[in-house]
Amino acid sequence: MVLELLLDLVIAVVQLILAVALALFSITLALNVLDRTTKGINEFEELRNKNLAVGVYIAGILIAVANVIGQAVSGISKSVVPG
Repeated sequence: MVLELLLDLVIAVVQLILAVALALFSITLALNVLDRTTKGINEFEELRNKNLAVGVYIAGILIAVANVIGQAVSGISKSVVPG
């Protein structure tokens, strides 16, 4: 009983670490792709200049990436969790 609980806890921690690593990698990749596809616009400089339109644009992209990654992590978690 205690061993099963400990094993479930270890699996949950590993899943959390993998999910955070995957999310950070995906968001970094999405921002790099965005930066390369919009060569004429420096998004981060525009954000420093308080350009609201660029902020909404980047937020929409990050929300879309987070939605896709959330679904992927959910599917991976369901396949790894025993029982």
